[in-house]
Amino acid sequence: MKKLFLLSVCTLSFTAMAFAQTKKTAPMPPKGPMVKSEMMTMNSPTQKGKWLVGANIGFNSFKGEVAGVEEQKSNNLLVQPAVSYFIKDDLAVGLVLGVGSRNRQLAGVDDQKISSLSVAPSVRYYMPIGNRVKFYGQLLVPIGSEKVTLDAGVAVDVKTQTMGVNLIPGFAFFPSQKISIELNLGSIYFQSAKTGDEKLTNMGINMLGEDIYSKSDNFNNYNPATIGIKFHLGK
Repeated sequence: MKKLFLLSVCTLSFTAMAFAQTKKTAPMPPKGPMVKSEMMTMNSPTQKGKWLVGANIGFNSFKGEVAGVEEQKSNNLLVQPAVSYFIKDDLAVGLVLGVGSRNRQLAGVDDQKISSLSVAPSVRYYMPIGNRVKFYGQLLVPIGSEKVTLDAGVAVDVKTQTMGVNLIPGFAFFPSQKISIELNLGSIYFQSAKTGDEKLTNMGINMLGEDIYSKSDNFNNYNPATIGIKFHLGK
């Protein structure tokens, strides 16, 4: 019940944020020559009818000791091509593809290799905080699979079905009306996984690729912070 309650609160909070500013007054046509900030307002890169196309990439690396003896090194990579359509000003819906890999070494020897693939319906809402900067909240529902090809130094072939819900805060900088540069710092997430007859669920908060809260110690979450570039296409 606690999992369902927290997931519901996250989803309702995002929905409230998305529709809090639905009523907007149409901008008055400027009487004199338009400056750049006025042009950005009149032809917003997040206005209804535009397309959002691009990709984000995230990477994190960890190096340390296991039980004070073995040196551990792990690298996690995530690439997320995405396409969305603005169904109203500042509100876009679309799909995000996730391609990931995880590699771990112990004492310089390959110990674990995992690859993942997912597709996620997405909803994103922007809120301006400056002439060229906007905060956004994005809701993802990723559905996919993971494949383990190396575990504890032994070649294996283990497949896991995964699904989840991620609430992601981020910032977008607009150097022009056609391009935005994005940065997200983490997510609030719920995940479930099924490997054969075994089922696991987890929920938590991930910041900068590190779990600052996780309800399950037996469930690995790899959601590195990402940076990306998006193209705002259309009228």
